[in-house]
Amino acid sequence: MTAAFFEFEEVLARPSREPIQLGITLLRLMRPGYRLILSTQETRPELIRWWVTEQGFPKGTFAYEYHQTPDEEGLDELDMFERHLERALVHIPIELVITANPSKAAIAMRRSITSLLFGSPATARPEFRPGRGVKAWGDIEAEVSRRRILKTKASAGESE
Repeated sequence: MTAAFFEFEEVLARPSREPIQLGITLLRLMRPGYRLILSTQETRPELIRWWVTEQGFPKGTFAYEYHQTPDEEGLDELDMFERHLERALVHIPIELVITANPSKAAIAMRRSITSLLFGSPATARPEFRPGRGVKAWGDIEAEVSRRRILKTKASAGESE
């Protein structure tokens, strides 16, 4: 079985911890077919587990959970995301990454992982997006085009 990698922030909950209902619905729909992975910038995993239980999910909903650890304290949001993704890939193939951050979606695509960019109206304008240094949409399109060209060349038996 493959896995779906969910980001907590801006996919399942707003910064106030208010649930994002569409994200919760997506999680419910994916539970039967995927091993679920959770990534969060929160330093206290017990708070996230409590929140997940409060949303009606049973204990053990997530096969793997990654939160900010003391050694990740100085990392920026993108580096922490990439570290959590790397740690998860050691355990299970990841088929889908769900994130609200275009830069994180691009990181997943560079690793040949399909990414669902969870675009909330609350983060549509760049100044309201979570994190800093968010990639421009053109950069994401360029990455998708690059992957498409590589795939076409590979199927034709050409090398880079």
